[in-house]
Amino acid sequence: MQAVLERNRVKITWRNASEQRLVGSFVVRNRFHPPKSPFDGVKLYGGADE
Repeated sequence: MQAVLERNRVKITWRNASEQRLVGSFVVRNRFHPPKSPFDGVKLYGGADE
């Protein structure tokens, strides 16, 4: 994962795992603590894109 500041916004890029059983990624934000699961906060992204 890589995070860069672009036009006063944070841009996050990543590579999905190469295992075939893993079909995508979740990006989750929680203002109070690091998320403990994909459902522990606000989902910013969920899908198969990189």
